[in-house]
Amino acid sequence: MMAVKNYYPTDIGNTWVLAAPERNKRRIYTFEDPESINGETLIRLRIVTELLGTYTVETCQHFVSVTPECIKLHKTELEEMKVGSMTAVFSPPATFFRLPLALGDKWNIEASTKLKGVLPAKIVTNVAVVGSEQVITSAGVFNDCFKIELKSHVSAVFVNIRSTTYQWLAPNVGPVRYEDDGGNVFTLVDSNVLETTE
Repeated sequence: MMAVKNYYPTDIGNTWVLAAPERNKRRIYTFEDPESINGETLIRLRIVTELLGTYTVETCQHFVSVTPECIKLHKTELEEMKVGSMTAVFSPPATFFRLPLALGDKWNIEASTKLKGVLPAKIVTNVAVVGSEQVITSAGVFNDCFKIELKSHVSAVFVNIRSTTYQWLAPNVGPVRYEDDGGNVFTLVDSNVLETTE
């Protein structure tokens, strides 16, 4: 029987460092110690994007739990240039990533939130597994990577923000490439997950 490939290993301490050298930027993903929120023990996925040599930092924190069917998203906290600060609570929890992941999978993540803690807003992200590709990085060559398309729409009074980003996940490794609609292309430069892969 073929082993199921894990495209987003959620072990505590897993870290991936992606860089966009031509833009002098770095993006770091880390699964951190569990935290109790509303009586549930949740893992924190912290994603930090830095403009190196400055104090410009954007932080996204996803609080998740893992079941045999999916990684469930319970809460997201965002500090980002376009939308400012935003917190979204998902009740019931949304699907963050399906397990196992398969080419052609599609799902939506929807939440009501407040921009900058004041302005009521709705955020909808359409997620689709749109391809399987080889990704070449300075940390290695990764085959059979799933290309994930994320189309997000933040809507509020006088606010209408759309964005499309892409993330490539390598089997049994995790994030190895990320592209945003600002022209930033990040690829993997280091990960402690690489040490345990075959």
